Amino acid sequence: MMGAKRPRSNLGPQELLPALVEAAGCDGTAVDGASGKGTAKPLIVLGVGTPTHDTGACLARDGVVLHAVNEERFSRKKLDDAFPSLSIAYVLEAEGLRPQDVDVVALGLFGGANGKSRQMLAVMQRLLEASASDALHERLEVAQERDVRFANLAEQRLLDLGFERAQIRWFDHHLCHAFAAFHCSPFDSALVVTFDGRGDCLSGAVYEAKRVDEPVPVGGEPPGLELVAVTSFLDSVAYLYSIVTQLLGFRPFHHEGKVTGLAAQGCSRRRVPGGTFDIFSKAVWIEQECRGSNPRTGEKPWVIRTDTTGDYYKAFSTASPPKLLAELRGLSREDIAAGLQDVTEHVVCEYLRRNGYLAKQMCVAGGLFANVKLNQRFRQLPGVDNVYVFPHMGDGGIHIGAALLASVGAGAAPHPRALTPAALRPWRHVFLGPCPDLAEIRALAEEAKCLGRGISVVEKVEALGFAEHVAGQISDGRIVGLAYGRMEFGPRALGHRSLLAEARDRSVNERLNARLRRTEFMPLAPATLPGEAGRCFRGWRADHVASQYMTMCYDVTEEFRELCPAAVHIDGTARPQVVLEDSDDLYALVIRRYIERTGLPALVNTSFNAHGEPIVCSAKDAWRAFFEQDCCDVLALYPFIFSRSDGRTPGQ
Repeated sequence: MMGAKRPRSNLGPQELLPALVEAAGCDGTAVDGASGKGTAKPLIVLGVGTPTHDTGACLARDGVVLHAVNEERFSRKKLDDAFPSLSIAYVLEAEGLRPQDVDVVALGLFGGANGKSRQMLAVMQRLLEASASDALHERLEVAQERDVRFANLAEQRLLDLGFERAQIRWFDHHLCHAFAAFHCSPFDSALVVTFDGRGDCLSGAVYEAKRVDEPVPVGGEPPGLELVAVTSFLDSVAYLYSIVTQLLGFRPFHHEGKVTGLAAQGCSRRRVPGGTFDIFSKAVWIEQECRGSNPRTGEKPWVIRTDTTGDYYKAFSTASPPKLLAELRGLSREDIAAGLQDVTEHVVCEYLRRNGYLAKQMCVAGGLFANVKLNQRFRQLPGVDNVYVFPHMGDGGIHIGAALLASVGAGAAPHPRALTPAALRPWRHVFLGPCPDLAEIRALAEEAKCLGRGISVVEKVEALGFAEHVAGQISDGRIVGLAYGRMEFGPRALGHRSLLAEARDRSVNERLNARLRRTEFMPLAPATLPGEAGRCFRGWRADHVASQYMTMCYDVTEEFRELCPAAVHIDGTARPQVVLEDSDDLYALVIRRYIERTGLPALVNTSFNAHGEPIVCSAKDAWRAFFEQDCCDVLALYPFIFSRSDGRTPGQ
């Protein structure tokens, strides 16, 4: 991989194992990527998340994503929807670049909604089918107004930062989801499925994908990615999930994961009149078209449809459909969540199954696939062997797809140094954010020594000694905040900004959720090594890359349920992180030493943040979470370990 100007490593002293520095990503390498065809001048692409929700930015050099972050980590506002000025500043500064040094600025929205597109045809067909529906027309008007406003805002902010209109390219939203999901996956061919709230008039799409060494036609779509089917945004399953998230007292587009966790405690009473599955089936369902033919099945295609009257469904995340609310009134929130989850799994999986949109290898992206139970159900469908979930599946990762599309010359005015799609390489990890600043860490250590408030400070420069100390703290029942190396990109904490705890005591779940002021029914994730995973999770295989990123659920074995009850959800499933020992040495060392100390196959990993805040980013963020917000008993901020020595019992 050709090297760009590399950011200075802030991970730690020279004594640190070189392999650890490389694995943490602080040497400037990000993921395996294209070679750039040997060009003297690399193609630099800035990917920008549009100002809708969870915005961010990335920087790609010759098809290699060097940096990727989200605005929330810098602004400290959860899922920040502001224009990502801070993110753009970081990715440019990390490579010493100015706006004029960037070849293309790529955005993942507003690139497919035009009168000739299949997307608009799908919307118009829906409007014709329900021509008297005020609900559909209202949704279309609001979408058009918002999209124009967002596009104008994004362009103006880029101009204000010093970019020029000639640098800016817009790409179709679901194409961005699909392109990132496939080209970051380990597969050479796959069927790609996207589902989300909405983007460029769609809520879902299906593509056939294969890696091809062909240039993109001028002004055309990338070869090797063929659009098979679309679902209008007027029939969005994800919007129904957000509607019910709000109904249950949570925040839509923020807390859908809580509803998924809650669903395991309820019953949908499928095929029982008045059950929640029956109620939600009045809002969304699948039906067979009366025209057309599906070449995969030789039959008329099946489509996803929603209630167009507005009584049971409206394509707004904050809608309150009156008949839906009336029929759910008096039912338990657990049963409501269970019915919603059941209908979501049923509609998505049956839509794919009946249309023959299944293959041995599948890739998925879009916000709906943050739902790990849906992903598990998807993986278990007949004929499906492996599912890759793009690690940042929602709109917070849309700029990756846009940057990769620009790198291969897709869309209008392709860059003359564009690559072919086959030059893009699968991702090895997602540690693409900033490192904690070593000078800042040392200043915090000096401050802690002067506090006199029951904080002990230990410096462990050597990786094995550091890992041994951290593993000992965890096995003794303490909650450890681990922060080192480059920050994870995406919604999951994967060991570089994580809270770690023992898994043998179920009360750990209650203690952690209470301490972090999180919902009590939210499950915790187990972190383990490949050598242990097979005896923990039914059906797990080493080629299940999704398990490295906590994006896939598995049924657990009886042995695991007995040994690690804190990491098992009430329904007998777990969402594991399987850590490769050759790609993340320090975190893997901690897990290895914990396993050797305790004889247990996994420890608990959850995100390092208090409720309502983003995952910590900087050393100061980690210190605040430890010292001011009391998120943990021990702060392992490499190379220092801060412990409370005030006599409190762990977790108190």
